[in-house]
Amino acid sequence: MAEFIREIENIFSEDGALSSLKGFEYRKPQQEMAVMAAESLENNSHLIVEGPTGIGKSLAYLVPSIILH
Repeated sequence: MAEFIREIENIFSEDGALSSLKGFEYRKPQQEMAVMAAESLENNSHLIVEGPTGIGKSLAYLVPSIILH
């Protein structure tokens, strides 16, 4: 696993950087989506993800995008 992908996985972990934010709740599906988004960005490939309301899709794709660029 590339360093960038590990960084994203750690950011979204139970004790990662986001865990210090007030109201942050660890969500495994959010972490998995963030890793998929990071892999897609790193491989310059497309990604389509469907998920229920409340798993944190916005942060899951925005954080990897911001960090990479």
